[in-house]
Amino acid sequence: MKILEVCPYSAGVCGVFNRVLTESIALKEMGHEVIVFSSNATKGSKEIAPSEEVIDGIKINRIKFRKLGGESFMRWDRKWIDHAVILKPDLILCHGYRHLHTTDSLKIAEILNGK
Repeated sequence: MKILEVCPYSAGVCGVFNRVLTESIALKEMGHEVIVFSSNATKGSKEIAPSEEVIDGIKINRIKFRKLGGESFMRWDRKWIDHAVILKPDLILCHGYRHLHTTDSLKIAEILNGK
């Protein structure tokens, strides 16, 4: 199965990403193809993370973002939706309650399901 994990951060100190990475590694060990999409923001810093990275065999794709307020309220570059649709994941796992990437993930699922 092809699984897309979506989370706000994948660089810096982030508890959500630690969970996502642990889960992704376990899913990969079960034979699934796992890819993580996140912003290219570095949690707790103003640094911009590399657009791509592989951590413990898990491919991370990082998307440019625009900060809208607070630490985690951001809008990702809309091109990420096109990239996710091209990827055609069988399952999308979203992390981060009430984040705009969660709503976008629902749109991706609708496109993939022809709705």
